[in-house]
Amino acid sequence: MSIDHPAYILIFASIISLFLAFYAWIKKQTGAGILLSLLLFSASLWSMFYGMEIFSSSEGVMKKYLFVSYFGISSLPVFWVMFAARYSGIDKWLNPFTILLLFLIPVSTIFLVGTNQFHHLYYNSLSVGSVNGFSFLKLKNGPFWWVNILYSHILIVTGFVFFCEAFFQGRSWTAYPHILFPGKCNFTIHRECALYFGF
Repeated sequence: MSIDHPAYILIFASIISLFLAFYAWIKKQTGAGILLSLLLFSASLWSMFYGMEIFSSSEGVMKKYLFVSYFGISSLPVFWVMFAARYSGIDKWLNPFTILLLFLIPVSTIFLVGTNQFHHLYYNSLSVGSVNGFSFLKLKNGPFWWVNILYSHILIVTGFVFFCEAFFQGRSWTAYPHILFPGKCNFTIHRECALYFGF
């Protein structure tokens, strides 16, 4: 198997993210540090189990890895917007009630992915495809998939807005690198897999 196989890239990225998550947790001095650690852990979870899914060839095993990866996929945008709000100082709206609301769709997503075979609300169909001798899950998106995608992108854009506002108002001149974080992760993962599988 070639070293540039997407699975290797994803698992390597997962290990780096996990190391950074532990480092951020150990060095945490503020609420933003804790949220950064959780954000990185979500990214690590997503990358690790997505990579393991690509390594697998059994449909049953791949579905299990897909389910576990959704704990990272669905929570990452929430931790991103919370981290952006806390880091940029636009966090007065963050309280236990609003945090609970932020996690309603992610929790619903995880539940629907785990029980998809009974209702097909998240994926209309799942089957195993093959490209260049390697297997992957061919997914036909259901209605709630679009709900989750829309919600996730709204949170990501909101986090961008928080950092941009902090940057241009001079509250945090170190905000600029963080503005690029979710877009770079999202783009890298999808670009590598799209190029390899021809999507």
